[in-house]
Amino acid sequence: MLETSKCGLPAHTLIDNHSPQAKQLRHYFNQILKDWFDNDVPFRQLNLITGNVTSTNIIQNGLPEPTTLNSQQLKQNIIPYFNTQTKHVYIIENANVFIELMFRLPQAALICGNGNNRNPSIIELLQLLEKNGVALHYLGDLDTIGIKIAANTFVKLQQTSIDCFLQLQNINRVNRWVINGVHRDSKRTKHIQLAEPALQLQIDRIHSSGIYVEQEELLNDYCQLIEQQLATTT
Repeated sequence: MLETSKCGLPAHTLIDNHSPQAKQLRHYFNQILKDWFDNDVPFRQLNLITGNVTSTNIIQNGLPEPTTLNSQQLKQNIIPYFNTQTKHVYIIENANVFIELMFRLPQAALICGNGNNRNPSIIELLQLLEKNGVALHYLGDLDTIGIKIAANTFVKLQQTSIDCFLQLQNINRVNRWVINGVHRDSKRTKHIQLAEPALQLQIDRIHSSGIYVEQEELLNDYCQLIEQQLATTT
């Protein structure tokens, strides 16, 4: 924003999604970054706004949980700040469920996906964790979008197996949760093709049933599963 201000433009010009002039200018600069710099130019202000990731029991900084990191912090060496007691991290798609789990399970290490698999900061943190031997487990909505988010997240991981990733949200539990589900919506259960067979099975099951299940409905099950896993690994 400082750069645009120096040019005599409004500070928010490059992140303005409303005015036609701002959209054109933003498109112009994006093309320059892509064609001439291979997208390798850091915009500190934009990164600070859009690159946040919120977690619990992962970073030791003496502050109350949760902890929010931005993309600039993740570019530094944050490994010395990792909680060495953390062996399992649970990626929670829904922000409301993340907050509820944080209060119910204050000992659990959680990352808030917030329905967003395109946030590079989340992926950077996940990759750092898996390289340090932390097991990553995913929990999300049981609908087409939720499974697609899981697929888009998993494909970016480098050392996590699909069995570990879906250890809690495995096909047997998905079958049970869907059987007990009550919500039907053809749009939320539409069929799509995914590269990962284990996630394709979940899509097929949700589509064939026509039933979707939101994370809020599974909160008690989540608490029980996470508590059991942590009890057997500590």
